[in-house]
Amino acid sequence: MYVDIWGTHCGPCIKEFANLHELKTRLKTDSVVFLYLCNPYKLKWDKKNAKLWKELILEHDLAGINILMSAECYMDGFYEKYKDKFSPQTMYAIPRYFLVNKDGEIVNFSAPRPSSKEELYSAMQALLEENCP
Repeated sequence: MYVDIWGTHCGPCIKEFANLHELKTRLKTDSVVFLYLCNPYKLKWDKKNAKLWKELILEHDLAGINILMSAECYMDGFYEKYKDKFSPQTMYAIPRYFLVNKDGEIVNFSAPRPSSKEELYSAMQALLEENCP
């Protein structure tokens, strides 16, 4: 699984979406699940932000699983559980990417961005080969 934590008002996050089509085409496999976790804008639920989130999913063809996280999930859930994996200065920085193995374990807390192309493709291929008997 490739996990992308992004935000509706994050320019670098949205810019990375342009590189996903090439990656997905190159992988040509159903073995990779793409999970897009959108953080809550200003850490609160907002109807306008929810609408923008839906529009961006369609505009950038974010095929996969899309979740608009609550502030509790974003701040206290995931990051509290894995706080030892991040520095205090970058803990909540986005965009952020993870690679997850077939057992649901995060194996890379700092996966390459889609724009890194070959680096990300190689990391994903290595994980797929690891997971195949």
